Amino acid sequence: MVKYYVTSQIYFLIFQMLTSLTNKELKAYAKAGAVAEEVLGAIRTVTAFGGQLKECERYVLSRHTKTRTGTRGSTRPSFGMT
Repeated sequence: MVKYYVTSQIYFLIFQMLTSLTNKELKAYAKAGAVAEEVLGAIRTVTAFGGQLKECERYVLSRHTKTRTGTRGSTRPSFGMT
């Protein structure tokens, strides 16, 4: 009986971790999308002031956050399942 209780608690913790990481990944993805939408909406202004590199770096940084969060989300549960 104790074995099933402990196992269920472990699965619950893994579920909570996955939920948290998925939410973080979705927020990071939304942020990257917002950056892209903002830049594409004002492409003339960005080009006129020579801000292409700055905006590109801002987009890449927001994508890096998403990638890092997604990598954590995909590797951690596998450690708990083995």
